[in-house]
Amino acid sequence: MVNYIDKEKIIRAYEVIDNAQYAVISMAYHNESYAIPVSMVRVEDNLFFHTGQKGKKIDFLEKNPFINITIVGNTHVPNLYNSYQAEAMAADTSKHGKFVNSVFTTNYESVIINDKAIELTDVDHKVDVMRALCQKYTPNMMDYFNIPIKRSLSVTKIFKISLTNISFKNKEVKS
Repeated sequence: MVNYIDKEKIIRAYEVIDNAQYAVISMAYHNESYAIPVSMVRVEDNLFFHTGQKGKKIDFLEKNPFINITIVGNTHVPNLYNSYQAEAMAADTSKHGKFVNSVFTTNYESVIINDKAIELTDVDHKVDVMRALCQKYTPNMMDYFNIPIKRSLSVTKIFKISLTNISFKNKEVKS
């Protein structure tokens, strides 16, 4: 089961993952680091992403399969006060703390995952994950799913990351 967070936060973290259009994976080997956005999909307690057969991402994963994944959900700067309220808070030094903390901030939600990326080699499992990816990103085109499978299955690598080392953070400032 998932470490670090309680059940409510797991549900929220999974919602962020499921609604996100991309994730950023970060990798390191010796004194070099590399981060890149990827399309991803969650299936149960695992996250999957796909990539080509060659490239910098593959070079890093072959040298060190441990990665960090960052997914950012909803973000926005709260707009809690009109100009008259802001002026009143600015004039009252006893309210400067609340003013700074509620105006000069960002509401956000994020998920961070740390684990080992494991390449899938089973063809049926790869097809299932590619189906889940296509269902997430192109649900209206699933009648044509056989086309990308025929064209890309043999040249696509898919990696699995267990969602056991996951953290969820959020901040929501309200008036």
